[in-house]
Amino acid sequence: MKPAKSPSARTVTVPAAPPAADQKNPGRATPASLVSEPLPTPNERDQDLDMTPETPDPAMTQASKDVRRGVKDTSKGPEMDAAYAKQKR
Repeated sequence: MKPAKSPSARTVTVPAAPPAADQKNPGRATPASLVSEPLPTPNERDQDLDMTPETPDPAMTQASKDVRRGVKDTSKGPEMDAAYAKQKR
């Protein structure tokens, strides 16, 4: 009979403090890199001064000019709405 081998010694590293528990998912840790100041609410983001660019979008400028000149809308919106309403019946 062979003698039983002794288990090899292992080094286990234990963290000093456990990570904060995630409130939505108990048992899951929230990484410290994700915990920061609260995000702004939508109305705070909308009122932020740097949300509006200095120059208007060229496509919107052209659309505004077209409306003022009376250019006919060539989109198929009304036709598509009618076709959808017909299918829905």
